[in-house]
Amino acid sequence: MKSLTETIGLLKQRFFGTIILDSIDIYTGDKIVVESPAYLFRGENCFNNDLLSTRQRFLLKKEINSDTKAEVQSVGNFLDQIMRENFGLPDMWSASLLQHYGFPTEVIDATSDIDTAAAFAVSKNTSGLGRICIYPLKLLAQNSITIDLTKIEFARRPQRQHGYALFHKDYLDFRHPKIFENIEVEVFDFTINASELKEFYRDDYLYENDKDQTLGIFNFLIDQLYKHQRSSEVQSWLDRNIPWTEITTRVIEKDKEGRPIKVEPVLFPEQYISYQDWKKLIR
Repeated sequence: MKSLTETIGLLKQRFFGTIILDSIDIYTGDKIVVESPAYLFRGENCFNNDLLSTRQRFLLKKEINSDTKAEVQSVGNFLDQIMRENFGLPDMWSASLLQHYGFPTEVIDATSDIDTAAAFAVSKNTSGLGRICIYPLKLLAQNSITIDLTKIEFARRPQRQHGYALFHKDYLDFRHPKIFENIEVEVFDFTINASELKEFYRDDYLYENDKDQTLGIFNFLIDQLYKHQRSSEVQSWLDRNIPWTEITTRVIEKDKEGRPIKVEPVLFPEQYISYQDWKKLIR
């Protein structure tokens, strides 16, 4: 079995280039033609026989009771509705954004960047083994719903992760033989040594929880608009998975004394910064 470094070198030689695809502009709904990466990648930090969505895995967790699962899904459904009605995101786009920020949904994460896939293979890796799956985007688009999350202008995390979301309406397991057959998925398994764990580790860059305004939006919406009583178990889950981050707000209503009584979040288009440039800035 090859090492991670050897595998990444091989993948960069074989899987590159762009293709032209029919797409939809998420803000106008217009049909457009876009230049897209020829392949998507998914890095995994262990070997599993199945590839279930985060919702399916969340529902199977025995340590979380059914009431807590239902409450968490209720919070996610509330945010999904807000993203669609107030932020103009189409249905699958809003769910995919929530998935990218920690809520359990039916989509699968992928990336157009091999180095990002490698970073996910080493993230929280305790096995010393990793896997990268390669999906030809042309076949993905023909056989599944494929969403380029980098088009969401206010969300920095998917831009940094070159993030995509995948959904197949017929198969909950994205390792179903039919998916592998129709999409022609290739899988590369490899070993990971200690130096590679350090070299490819990028969690601080890929997540950067304390500065991501989308996390701030989700926290703001939950605190200000979600009126249902949350149990301590649900609040604990939110604290772990949707960490608090500050966000700029605009005062839209004051009381007689001039104190703000109603505010709304202010969104700024997030500027993408490459991992290499980010490393230079923090040195």
